[in-house]
Amino acid sequence: MWAAVVGLIERPRLPVMCLFMLLSSHSMTFFNTANVVSGVQNFPQFSGTIVGIMKGCSGISGAILIQVYDTFYKGEPSTFLLMLALLRTFISLVLMLLVKIYKTNTGDEEKHLNCFSAVVLIIAGYLMIITSSVYHYGHTFSSLYFFCFYLHHLLELQSKPRRTIPRDF
Repeated sequence: MWAAVVGLIERPRLPVMCLFMLLSSHSMTFFNTANVVSGVQNFPQFSGTIVGIMKGCSGISGAILIQVYDTFYKGEPSTFLLMLALLRTFISLVLMLLVKIYKTNTGDEEKHLNCFSAVVLIIAGYLMIITSSVYHYGHTFSSLYFFCFYLHHLLELQSKPRRTIPRDF
């Protein structure tokens, strides 16, 4: 599809373009299924939590791609198509080595999953605020740089030791 938009190939007819869209929209299904199955087998007691986290990250990934495009390639739709095609493929090929069943016997999985879920919710809230502020107010203030700054400070706060609250409360 990118080659047709740029002009490398002749513009295809509508049924061929629909076929391109069908293939691109279903390209991640196998990898997504492998992630869900291995996640449920890695965390059998928290299968609902892990599936929720993975589906949430899948939804957020589109918003992150839009922010990357808006920051670096605004006004170049052909670059956005190329980025969608290459970036998703490259990330899948690099990270597919990590998708496997791990045999661990840790008891604090719930704490780590809840923290990760909270980070995903905070990122989703931030992206919602950025997207709606750009839509309503027209601010385009290099949101990816602001996002990286915000994420850095969020992770810095997560890594600092916290005061413990006595159990009496």
